[in-house]
Amino acid sequence: MVAAWRLAFLSSVGWSIILAASAIGRGQAPDQPHSPGRTSVGESRTVPPPQTTPHRSGNALPESPQEGPSLIEHLHHSGITFPGGERFALPEHAIRADTPAAERAELLAELARPYSWQQFSRRSVVAPVRIRIQPLEDQAHQRLGYLATSAFIAYAAIPELQETSLLESTLGESSGEAFQIRPLTPEELEAVGSATSPEDNRRWFHVRMNLLKRVVIRGVLEVESHIDAQTAHVLWMMTSDFSDSSSAESEPPVDLRCTWSLLHRDATGQTVEGDRHPYRGMGGCLFVTETGLAQDQLLVESFWVLHEPAAWFSGSNQLRSKLPLMLQENAREFRRRIAR
Repeated sequence: MVAAWRLAFLSSVGWSIILAASAIGRGQAPDQPHSPGRTSVGESRTVPPPQTTPHRSGNALPESPQEGPSLIEHLHHSGITFPGGERFALPEHAIRADTPAAERAELLAELARPYSWQQFSRRSVVAPVRIRIQPLEDQAHQRLGYLATSAFIAYAAIPELQETSLLESTLGESSGEAFQIRPLTPEELEAVGSATSPEDNRRWFHVRMNLLKRVVIRGVLEVESHIDAQTAHVLWMMTSDFSDSSSAESEPPVDLRCTWSLLHRDATGQTVEGDRHPYRGMGGCLFVTETGLAQDQLLVESFWVLHEPAAWFSGSNQLRSKLPLMLQENAREFRRRIAR
């Protein structure tokens, strides 16, 4: 069941951002502001050169990532690497299980602004969601992608999350045309020189997603998860480790390269897929923490870094304009599912 929890949380909370992108077309505005100038749930931190103090910014320095002992340390310190070598570290989440009660209440009140805590934490599917979309830039201030962050309150007992049927509802070889996810087979793992066991908290999944009916992204996700009585987290990163199998004894049974391709209509009006291009620069994390202020009251924080090649939307803000709607709908769907 723990394995089911890992994949289901990834699908229902992390990757439903992508699913919602294909479905949202109603044009309604989010129920709260997401001013780029307001820090709500954290900022992306560029990874500095060695012996340089980390700084918070939307810019990045072209450095090679340093390997860490775990995915959570890699994402928070080494960061997610973009094609040009720029690296963007994910922000820390607002509260931890060991945060003192007084400090916790103050942090949560700050997180809820401009809402009162009573408004932000009410038991409602449509309760506020704190959203921020931060452009990620290179040293020349050219936009490379986005950090999308959200935070909201939901109500459930964390140990029960892995028992509810919603966590199995997104399992399987396919979750529809817009989004497909499956674990790598033992043969695929062996072919690329990796292995996993039921006791590991790290898994690899092959994904195919349709972003805004414009872009198809394929690749392998490395996923790490943990759950206990008070906290839960899922971390994921599209890895390039499987893109080069030249060192393996045999080619993988399927193509595991991380790629993107454009969708367009041909002369007959049929949707066709264009050439595939190498892709790098996607990852995120989801943290669920008991607030300690009310029974079964959970703070859900998500952070998502996405590299956006200029060819995707011809340099327009189409993706950025959709992200707040996607994050809001994602939070509402999560609340609906845990209430069933």
